[in-house]
Amino acid sequence: MPIVRLSGTVAGELDPSRAERAKILYLLYSAGWDLYNSNGDQMITLAACRT
Repeated sequence: MPIVRLSGTVAGELDPSRAERAKILYLLYSAGWDLYNSNGDQMITLAACRT
């Protein structure tokens, strides 16, 4: 499977780019990509959002 390493920080629920990042992560994850932090030592999983 393809692997993506991510870096950066989301500054909480009010971060203006949070929704766009979530959409990108969802698209990659649903397409079968493995998502990891920038060090490659922690896999990123997605959870349902609360509204």
